[in-house]
Amino acid sequence: MIFLKIIHFISAAIVQGIPLLFGATGEILTEKSGNLNLGIPGIMYVGGISGIIGGYLYEKAAPTPNGFLLILIPLLASMLGSLLMALIYSVLTITLRANQNVTGLALTTFGVGLGNFFGGSLLAMFGESGSIALKATGAAYRTKIPFLSTLGWFGDLFFSYGFLAYTAVIIAIVAGIFLNKTRAGLNLKAVGESPATADAAGINVVKYKYLATCIGGVIAGLGGLYWVMDYTDGAWTNNGFGDRGWLAIAIVIFAIWKPKLAIPSSFLFGGLYILSVFIQVPTSWAREIINMLPYLVTIVVLCAVSARKKRENLRPQASVSRTSERNGKLLQRPARIGIISLRNSKPCLFENRLKFSSRENGAERTVPEGKGFFVDCGFSVAIVDFPWGLWIFCCDCGFSVGAVDFPLRSWILQAYGGFSGRVVVSPVKLWIL
Repeated sequence: MIFLKIIHFISAAIVQGIPLLFGATGEILTEKSGNLNLGIPGIMYVGGISGIIGGYLYEKAAPTPNGFLLILIPLLASMLGSLLMALIYSVLTITLRANQNVTGLALTTFGVGLGNFFGGSLLAMFGESGSIALKATGAAYRTKIPFLSTLGWFGDLFFSYGFLAYTAVIIAIVAGIFLNKTRAGLNLKAVGESPATADAAGINVVKYKYLATCIGGVIAGLGGLYWVMDYTDGAWTNNGFGDRGWLAIAIVIFAIWKPKLAIPSSFLFGGLYILSVFIQVPTSWAREIINMLPYLVTIVVLCAVSARKKRENLRPQASVSRTSERNGKLLQRPARIGIISLRNSKPCLFENRLKFSSRENGAERTVPEGKGFFVDCGFSVAIVDFPWGLWIFCCDCGFSVGAVDFPLRSWILQAYGGFSGRVVVSPVKLWIL
């Protein structure tokens, strides 16, 4: 009897964990590109309501719905809605360079409001009343594996779920292989760790960020679709998704940004989320403490991960804030300040020396480190190498910039007039385009 209760609890934890796994996997891909998307809860919400809208329109239009289309149309609608939300985030944060945290929170607010609006008014738009319940579509999504699901407790534990549950696990495994075993995955990680260095290596930083953010958003949106079609059997309730989107982001931290670890982490959080249902507690405050467990576990794990200070277990760094544009493309240039070429804007490496190339005649000058000098390359540039870093000043356009490896950098930038659009600055590096 106890054994069967444990099996039932694990099965329920898996069901609860599947939408979390979708959201966590999508957020991991997004963060590997250097973007922190706090709009994942809103994207999952829009993914769910988009699937509901697609399924409702198809059921209303088809007197005898086709089983395949009952699955396909809501699936495509959910992916499209999630993609549009992720694209909005990408345009605002990557192209327009808006603050990622503010944009993500705004996207979550917008997504929840959009879902509640259509969830409460969809039937009224077509002259109907009541609540949305797509029984035919929900039954199609809840279809179990015909034979294996009847194998007693073994079938209940492993084969009693709809196809989206297995899809979530497969996507997480594939995402882990992609990030660690493929060239594109390694390029994506390089973009997240240091977009400037990745751009110097010839990687299209903007392309990778857009693709990772949009694909991650689509994956997260499937979590919302699973919730409304599989868990609630095609029914929609405003705010019924709860705080699961935020739990998905917490799982990213718990799984230390590794998709494969997100699988057991999601099931664990799913179990913690419903633990109070299976454990009888005498008081309401004890039940609330049990409900807090997923968040308490996240805090503990975050502290442990931070204490270890292992680079591969840390969230990829966000993009450098100083950027420039060339030929209409966003650039983030790396290169240690040691070498600058004004003729072709390509990095050259000479140890402990600075090299300049004139645009007009190709004449080159090299000066030992620690000296100040002028170079005539179409505009006069004064360069002084202080003990604390480098200062560059253009005599024609008047811009000036300093690059140092510690907090004096910000003071020098202010003292010498900030920076120009011709210059890219990261915390320890500078590049003239």
